[in-house]
Amino acid sequence: DPALIEPLTKEVQSITAPGEPIFVALNNNSGHYANAPTLYWLLDRPPASRYFEFNPCLTDRNDIQAVIVKDLRDTDVVVTTSFYPARPPFGVPGTVLDDYLSRHFHMKAEFPFPVKPGEFQHAYRLLVRVSEG
Repeated sequence: DPALIEPLTKEVQSITAPGEPIFVALNNNSGHYANAPTLYWLLDRPPASRYFEFNPCLTDRNDIQAVIVKDLRDTDVVVTTSFYPARPPFGVPGTVLDDYLSRHFHMKAEFPFPVKPGEFQHAYRLLVRVSEG
């Protein structure tokens, strides 16, 4: 239901121009099986990287995460989610993306996602690039 993420949508659209790319990642990108690529359409912003849909054994590798980091050079907004809990990677955990995000972005806002009692609690985080200088 798009109404559930309306506060996130309003915030993203208020700090980005139409057509300005964003990136959707996870709170922990070291071992994963999915992300939330439908957010690109719900937020009406294009992906900043060709790796917009996360796949295990591909986007959790350091070499691929290095390509994602290069793709993010001109991106100022990243949305992360805890919706998909981290899973142990099949190989060596990739840390390049998380290291980059922690150095170059800070959390502007957090949007808890309403769930039923007893369900896994998660939230969307809106990260913005740290000003250089």
